[in-house]
Amino acid sequence: MSKQIDVDQDPIRVSRSMGKRASIGPIPADLLFPWMAIGFVAYFIIRMMLAGSIILWTGCWFWLAVTYWALAGNRAYRYFKQWQIPPGQDWINGDSLFVRVTDHGLWKRKRKESQGAILMQTDEGVKRFMPFQKFCHLHSIAEVQIGGHKFACLLLHNPGSDQWSAQIPFKFTGLHPQLYRQEVEETIDLLRRGLQELPEREALTFYLGCSTDIRERYEQLNQLAESTSLNPVSVLLLNEQKRIFELAQQGVRQVWSQSIWAGWTAQYSEENRTDNIGKILMGLQRWAQKGIRSFVGTEQTFFNNFYRNLAQQVYEQGYLEWRNLLETKCGLEVAPMSAQEAWEWLWYRFNKSPAPTLGKDQYIQIRETERGLSENVPMSGQKDLITLLIQGEKGKTSVPRHKQQHGYMYVNEKVGKVVVLEDPPDGWRNAREQLSWIWTRMSSSYVRDTEVVIQVRPKETWVTRDELEKMSRQSHTELRRAIEDGTGRVVHANLAGEQAADALRKVLEGVKPLYCAPVFIIWRNSEAECEEAAIQLTKSFGTATAVTEDDISWQLWLDSLPINDELLLKKFSTFSERRLTLDSESAIGFLPIVKPRPIDAEGVEFLTERGGQPVHLNLFGSSPGRIMITGTSGSGKSVLGWRFIEEALARSIPVVGLDLSTGGDNTFRIAVEMLGERGVYVDILNERMNLMEPPDLRNLPPNLAIPRFKRWKDFIRQAIMAISMGQIQDQELQERVDSITLRLLEVFFSDSEMIDRYNAAFEGGFKSAEWQLMPTAHELLRFCSREKLKLESYEEIDARAINQIVSQLGAKLVDPNIGDVIGRPSTVNPNPIIKFYALSGLSNDANAYIMAITAQMACLRNALSAPQSLFVGDELSVLLSKSGFADMVGEMLATGRKEGVASLLLAQDLDAIVTCSAAAKIKANITTTITGYTTHAALDAYTSYLHYDPSIIGANATEKFRGNRSEMYTRWMIERNGRFWQTRSYSPPLAVAALANEEEEKLARNRVLMQYPRTERGYLAGLSAFTKEYVAALRGSQSMQDIGVSDLEKFQSRRRVSA
Repeated sequence: MSKQIDVDQDPIRVSRSMGKRASIGPIPADLLFPWMAIGFVAYFIIRMMLAGSIILWTGCWFWLAVTYWALAGNRAYRYFKQWQIPPGQDWINGDSLFVRVTDHGLWKRKRKESQGAILMQTDEGVKRFMPFQKFCHLHSIAEVQIGGHKFACLLLHNPGSDQWSAQIPFKFTGLHPQLYRQEVEETIDLLRRGLQELPEREALTFYLGCSTDIRERYEQLNQLAESTSLNPVSVLLLNEQKRIFELAQQGVRQVWSQSIWAGWTAQYSEENRTDNIGKILMGLQRWAQKGIRSFVGTEQTFFNNFYRNLAQQVYEQGYLEWRNLLETKCGLEVAPMSAQEAWEWLWYRFNKSPAPTLGKDQYIQIRETERGLSENVPMSGQKDLITLLIQGEKGKTSVPRHKQQHGYMYVNEKVGKVVVLEDPPDGWRNAREQLSWIWTRMSSSYVRDTEVVIQVRPKETWVTRDELEKMSRQSHTELRRAIEDGTGRVVHANLAGEQAADALRKVLEGVKPLYCAPVFIIWRNSEAECEEAAIQLTKSFGTATAVTEDDISWQLWLDSLPINDELLLKKFSTFSERRLTLDSESAIGFLPIVKPRPIDAEGVEFLTERGGQPVHLNLFGSSPGRIMITGTSGSGKSVLGWRFIEEALARSIPVVGLDLSTGGDNTFRIAVEMLGERGVYVDILNERMNLMEPPDLRNLPPNLAIPRFKRWKDFIRQAIMAISMGQIQDQELQERVDSITLRLLEVFFSDSEMIDRYNAAFEGGFKSAEWQLMPTAHELLRFCSREKLKLESYEEIDARAINQIVSQLGAKLVDPNIGDVIGRPSTVNPNPIIKFYALSGLSNDANAYIMAITAQMACLRNALSAPQSLFVGDELSVLLSKSGFADMVGEMLATGRKEGVASLLLAQDLDAIVTCSAAAKIKANITTTITGYTTHAALDAYTSYLHYDPSIIGANATEKFRGNRSEMYTRWMIERNGRFWQTRSYSPPLAVAALANEEEEKLARNRVLMQYPRTERGYLAGLSAFTKEYVAALRGSQSMQDIGVSDLEKFQSRRRVSA
């Protein structure tokens, strides 16, 4: 093994000598066998057939050899592949049938009756078409359950060689682009060790692809839009659908997929476990056994157990070995695909429509039972899987086409072009860059609808070692000769010798030589687009050489699919190898194993800055999320926060929020009023909010209602404590006030009169006479005495505590500013699905603090009344400085998930959170942090409090991180569990227009909305009209002042200005 390297400092060099061959004198090694073949043919014709002279034969041989060299050069495959002709006029569906091996007679007949060309009459005469099935080796999909493992594989049979093989697919969660130093070190070390243990003569194929596929997201949004009863929310979701379609068409939004396909070959699996003599003996044994079975008539019995035996071999010699190698030795996160997943992977290669469910009678199933292995094999005579893949729907075929084009293929309504990497780069600056080399190129802004297929396969070590030894000796000879003759080739010979010696040293230390076949497949709507994309891609590999394939694109695309057993880039490599030969250390740089990891399966969507991969944040998964959004004013916090609220409303999850932002027409007020009667924006100065109003738990089962009522009483206790103690720092008094409050609440809520009044109020409903008699804090104070509390032991400190509660709470109840607000039955309708409590406009700090606690209690009351809810806190910086309020926020974050309460906090910076009394609790319970554009002064809080690396968070304070108004996106850095995603949020135009809150934007919107009826339908129609003009204004087509103004008014305005 090589020495330990510094993954951030030490460069990685590619051993180019690993793939070279020693020349034979002046003759390049790749030309030796072609020249010998030319000489033999020339001798046979000139000397033996035409009886020509030796001189004539020598001259012809020399002329033909030089001509061959001129035509083929040092890479003969470039010459020979030019002569490969696409099969037939085109491919066609051969409608082949599945025949199982156990039907021995039918199987033998099928093997003999290989499909040939199909002649068809066309407008241009009779044309010869080739069945696509002829070029595929897929026998069936098999799903195997043995030894507690369940996996699927593609069973392949090559009728030409009568060879059985399998492709075992693994789902693969790639490495995140942002890796810590220790992770890079471990990954590099494991991959190096793992690649050295690849099974001989078996191939491992990596797939990484991006596509403008919107099916899954489109369906998610469609379900939300259909399920919600709020028309404005439904319209916004449908507008987001349109936005996603536009982003996909522009190539901004790309869905990325990764998978690994491990090969298994029946012949090689056993031979790899023995030496050369053993391989010969095993071949003779197989031939003898076949003859014996035929002679004694046991061949049918052998075939009856064929699938069970084959599945057992694939499991033991293929699946277990590959999974152990990938998961344990290479340290990759892999999981086997099911039969349906493998089928869908193949389906979407040929079809755009949703993949049908694979029926139980359409694929092979092998299961381990108490009696052994059982099998379920499809009946012979039905359509095979390849036919099902390409038969299409509604009279439209899905058969791939080549249209007799050498450089293109036409698949799934797209035009394809292949790019091949023919020379490796010189190296990488460090191991970190090596890991992400493929991802860096694939995630470039100009790359879209592209997939990369990398196939690695061990090369015979002894062959490589032998060639390197020859090259080393040859370089020493050249060096000695150069020194003796003074020809000036010392540097060249010395360098060649050092490279060969370095490569040889690696091989002797255990590094394994590997064949690596890197192929990129570009999909576009036309040939011209393909050419342009291919040119851009070929220029993105630095010192590596990438070329467009203009001769056999269709062939390479076929070989890249796991439905045949052809090795990638193997054809036409008889005389010169097209595949790269790399050592197992350098090959890591070609593995497409890096890709941003997903966050949640659904929810609010962001697109990664590189690659445009959708990542989602779901506040309402199996466990309610707690998200904090920070960013400077104008960074887009409120619009992004509204998208999370919109997600809750679409799921019929009630939303309650606190808003401390200045001004009366902020974003959330505009958004809530958009919902009409289903939303309430409460100005606490003009409403009453009964501090003692409990949550309505009648619709919850007892196992949820009882704990939630206890939780609400805990919050009431904290609220009374905060009101009673204020800023008093007397520990003994504080403890006694706490115990008295606890006793007070127990007595109060156990009183039969109070219970009856509460029940009557909820039965009567909002604004009923009974509602007006709901107990309040005034009734609570009547219970705050020694007699009512039944205190047996009564000390001076008890008297002080009771007096503190009565005096402080009583004083607030008679305060003309807030007394009625906290001490009278609530005037806020509890029924709307979203309620926001505005805390702006409070001048007295003490009263503002009390009102904030009251509003927070109202939020908690509403949140606890539903199985799931969302709490939103906007700009709470000032109130978090108050210990009582901060403690309640921290407590809600810590315990809210037990009651199904998701939380969303929005703040301009972290300073207020860092310094509040509940900072540790808030930090510990925030599951996800979203950071937008911030200031340099605010960076210290992120590095010291959240321990962000300065190199990561520093980008948020640069001008580049600002959003783009014309393209309507904002930039955000998402952090979860120490992982970071640099993303963009593309808000739909309708939402941006509806929530715009700058003064000139509000005036423009009002001018347009005034032209439409004041109904929900009229509002949405007016908003749609405003959105078109608003987007045009953002993109500079018109000014904001011209929105909603008629042409006549614009003309008159211009005349007044000119006058």
